[in-house]
Amino acid sequence: MIARLIQQLGVPVSALLRPAPQIIKDFERKSFGVFYVPAALGSPFIPAQKDFVLHYGVQSALGFGGIQPDGELFVVIIFSRVAIPPSTAEMFRTIGLSLKLGMLSLINAPVFAD
Repeated sequence: MIARLIQQLGVPVSALLRPAPQIIKDFERKSFGVFYVPAALGSPFIPAQKDFVLHYGVQSALGFGGIQPDGELFVVIIFSRVAIPPSTAEMFRTIGLSLKLGMLSLINAPVFAD
């Protein structure tokens, strides 16, 4: 599922495994797409069908994200109990950019306080 998400966001998996500085800069400037699974039940992109999709009644999945200037990848994945229409999924493209801008002040900030 994560590999498919990264692919739909427009990031080659090889760029994450062995990132070259220029590749990170190129992707950092890019507005990424949306990972969208309109029907979660039976989808090969969402594992644990019985224990997760059926158990929690997941109808659709949606993900968005990007790469920060320091090369860190961020992703938000939403599993919805309500079917998400394509028009709604498309609106999440701009949310990824907004989240990226909101997180800029957190670059190099400590994750945990002493």
